[in-house]
Amino acid sequence: MSETYVVAARLRLKKKAVTAWLRSAWPDAKSLRWPKKPALAFGGEAPRSVRHGLAATADQVAESELGGLVAAWDGAARSFLLYHVMIGFQPDAAARSLLAIAAAAPHWTLKKPTHALFFAETGARLCSEGVMAAVEIGVGGARFVSAEPVAPAAVKDLAPAEARWDEALDMGLLDAMHDPAMLQAQIRQVAQYPPLKKRKREVSTFTTAKEWLAAIAAVRVVAHGEKAKKSTEYANWGQFERDIMAYAGQARRFGVKVKPKLKAMLTRSAWEPGVIAFWALNQLSQETNEPTHYLEAITLWRTWSEAHLGWARGEVTGKEEAGATADHKAALAGTRFARRGILALARSKDELVP
Repeated sequence: MSETYVVAARLRLKKKAVTAWLRSAWPDAKSLRWPKKPALAFGGEAPRSVRHGLAATADQVAESELGGLVAAWDGAARSFLLYHVMIGFQPDAAARSLLAIAAAAPHWTLKKPTHALFFAETGARLCSEGVMAAVEIGVGGARFVSAEPVAPAAVKDLAPAEARWDEALDMGLLDAMHDPAMLQAQIRQVAQYPPLKKRKREVSTFTTAKEWLAAIAAVRVVAHGEKAKKSTEYANWGQFERDIMAYAGQARRFGVKVKPKLKAMLTRSAWEPGVIAFWALNQLSQETNEPTHYLEAITLWRTWSEAHLGWARGEVTGKEEAGATADHKAALAGTRFARRGILALARSKDELVP
């Protein structure tokens, strides 16, 4: 069963048409001709407009970290690219994106329709075998169509959207959502989540390994409603996620001498320091060109994540499973695990480290 679901579309609209579409009223569910027994149904209060609907998705992503979003007009591709990743099956979230896409039909001027796809992702890349549903958008409106005949061509057409998603992963999802090349400015303008409005503090650069390890051990996301009082405290998970690599990347400066302490964090630590330790070991593998450090981290992750309410399905591993980011591939380059995602490795019964 897949852990990752994707709604992807490439809408060939002129820039003025994109503005008109985003500012149009949120469509009635009847505007998308659903199958008699749809697997998806939009629930909750309807947004004010299409851009408000997409902003609500951006807010959800930023707050709960259950996936990611790219929603931007690409002048080079002459298209609006939408790529919405969900970790775990989220029918309301998927339906919201599909309805937003369907609302583009009144602004469609090309004779040839396009197809938005809903995937249950089967690997690191989109593929036609993973398509669960297809929505056709054209001058006649929007409707579900049989996925099998349209999926191969549609998947190829979605390459620019997928590439933009890969760029967002490399940038860091919350940082990417500040970039109009990743999240269209009109959508970001109406988003309610604070980190999408302005950037927060930066992580310190530590001069000694002792200071760095102590800071990691103190990192916490405070309880809802509490204020973050220390530099290592975060008011929400979105801010913490943005800074994971800012902490972990400093492992390169301190070398393998910090490895025992990092491994210890993956045996008895709280969730936040453990996540940072996991990625720090990834960075050590890249710095020393020794994959064993990262493979040991994955081995420890198996038991450690189970003790933390199964949060291996969260944003850190979710990003890897969704896009096989450059860091993951770089750390395992040249090994038999190079093309496998973290979730697959964490659940594998293979002996990763001799």
